[in-house]
Amino acid sequence: MTDLSEKNGCLYFPVKVKASARKSGAEVKNNILVLKVNAPPSAGKANKAALYLLSEIFHSPVSDFSLDRGAAARHKLICWQRGNRQKFIDTVKNL
Repeated sequence: MTDLSEKNGCLYFPVKVKASARKSGAEVKNNILVLKVNAPPSAGKANKAALYLLSEIFHSPVSDFSLDRGAAARHKLICWQRGNRQKFIDTVKNL
């Protein structure tokens, strides 16, 4: 993952969210973290489900994750408060 950046105690990374998936999960495609959520893309439900999925993947409270950009788009920029670059890389490698 080459698009990691850190600023003000936050680790920023891009994700692509696929809403209304049959099964929730995560994978890496073309160096981008792809989140599949079974929530519909309406009223922010898919965004919320994506943040909960990130919480499960990285074993961190959901309150540590926020959407920085891309609320209405598939490609989003996530802010992980107190996120650790090495923990991110190690976790994503094991997906």
